[in-house]
Amino acid sequence: MHNSGKRCKHTVFRCIAAACAELDVQLVIAHGGGIRKEIVRSLPGSPLVVEYAPQPDIMAKASLTITHAGMNTTLDSLS
Repeated sequence: MHNSGKRCKHTVFRCIAAACAELDVQLVIAHGGGIRKEIVRSLPGSPLVVEYAPQPDIMAKASLTITHAGMNTTLDSLS
């Protein structure tokens, strides 16, 4: 991914974290790699940020999924 894609990813994660910061929720962000630790530490609130998360296990307990609409996540969210 070139730099503009990485910046976009950081911006999206920052917006999501800010939107969830005041809510009584545990936000989990699975970024798939390429996010610097200083970016993670600077996100608003206290999201759990990981490169990979066990999606089926998390979704079994989740009330909401925010996704880029990939087919696997979309189908897992609907099941």
